Amino acid sequence: MTSKEKSVNSGSSRSLGSDSTGNYQSIVLDSVKGDSHLESDEYASYHIVIVDTGKSYNDLLLKMTNLSLRIQVPIDSMGRFFDPVANLIKLPDNDEDEIYAGDYFPRRVPSETLSI
Repeated sequence: MTSKEKSVNSGSSRSLGSDSTGNYQSIVLDSVKGDSHLESDEYASYHIVIVDTGKSYNDLLLKMTNLSLRIQVPIDSMGRFFDPVANLIKLPDNDEDEIYAGDYFPRRVPSETLSI
């Protein structure tokens, strides 16, 4: 199979290639600019790459691990794991964060890592 690339907002896109399990598709979003009245130093550009989607956590984890080894980008799960009983990617029930313990914790800061 061949790789596919899609660029959004005229951003440049770099293909991640493909392997025997299927295609990797890269999508780059150029800028996230809130209100237009903000000064240039009050916003930032972020690039997001979505490699795959699916409903099987274990399949996605395997693909992410293989990709991490291939492109030498670390994985950061932020302590989250898949709980099959709750059918949820979550922090441990005894996590020190009392608000998000046992629940999904969203990524809030930019990162140069892979994550599910």
